[in-house]
Amino acid sequence: METAMSSPKAHSQTLYDADYLQWIKTTIEKLQSHDYAKVEWENLIEIGLYTPFHSTVIPLHPLLP
Repeated sequence: METAMSSPKAHSQTLYDADYLQWIKTTIEKLQSHDYAKVEWENLIEIGLYTPFHSTVIPLHPLLP
């Protein structure tokens, strides 16, 4: 049963949640092709805020052409 407080997004799994590496590759492609409307900005901002402060930093340069 869904309540007024729950959101449909909370029940669906995004690519970010399912396959982080594929999400990174897809996001890079979207940014390079200037497809800004399809970028998941919330998740991109989240990794921008938190990833550099963790011991595990994902290097993006091997994914770039």
